[in-house]
Amino acid sequence: MKKFIVSATILTLCSHFAVAEDIPETEKCFSVDSVSKMYKKIDKLKDSRRDSVDTVVKAYFADAQTRAVPMSLYIKNGDTRDMFEVSEDGEIKEFHSKTKMLPDTAELCGATRADGKIGMGMGMDVQFKSASGTHSMAEVMDGLKDGKSHYKATLPGPMAMFVPKMTHAMVTYEDLDTPPDIKASVNGAVINAPVALFGKAHVVDVDALEEMGAESLIINGGPYTLAPVPSIKKMKSLGFGPDQDEGKDDGNSENNKP
Repeated sequence: MKKFIVSATILTLCSHFAVAEDIPETEKCFSVDSVSKMYKKIDKLKDSRRDSVDTVVKAYFADAQTRAVPMSLYIKNGDTRDMFEVSEDGEIKEFHSKTKMLPDTAELCGATRADGKIGMGMGMDVQFKSASGTHSMAEVMDGLKDGKSHYKATLPGPMAMFVPKMTHAMVTYEDLDTPPDIKASVNGAVINAPVALFGKAHVVDVDALEEMGAESLIINGGPYTLAPVPSIKKMKSLGFGPDQDEGKDDGNSENNKP
């Protein structure tokens, strides 16, 4: 399966990648300026484009399973040091919240390998701001519409032209093995939502929700993120997502059941 971080990353911006099976060399620091530029692009969006969704900057070690160098990273801001927690699969936790307000003079530091690189990658996820468990159809539709604007604002010029329309909503549970419990409220009744499996995420067909006359999308089962995404077919054409089980009914939907 290709690297899949929390929600749909339409385009991953990678920097400072290193080769696996390297050995520790020394410590290296680099300016947070490149990260700050990403936040500045996001901040240019109108408030009306950020009421339902927002952009979250992610960071990770791309070779977590094979690297010999410790997955260590910290912020150096003057005399202060703030170490990041890193998960076993390489996700650098709280990257967005810790780097959002840093001055451009701050640095990110970590152990390097023989090629002098830290092995860190960065990407952007557009996510719904609420994870309350209940999302009105108005909120869902607004998030799909605004999601495209977020990607267009943060991608380099020519790439922004190819951002596809967001037509689906993807649920990614914090615990990826959580059994999906994704429903729709229709005329006061709660029924299974039209959902397809996408690796360990669950993609909701919003057009189908509208056709059903759904009033809201209801997500239970545990902590999750909800993201505006294109169709599974479109994501596949862009080269994103898992290599198997793609687009299969995940058992949560009433559609296509015997």
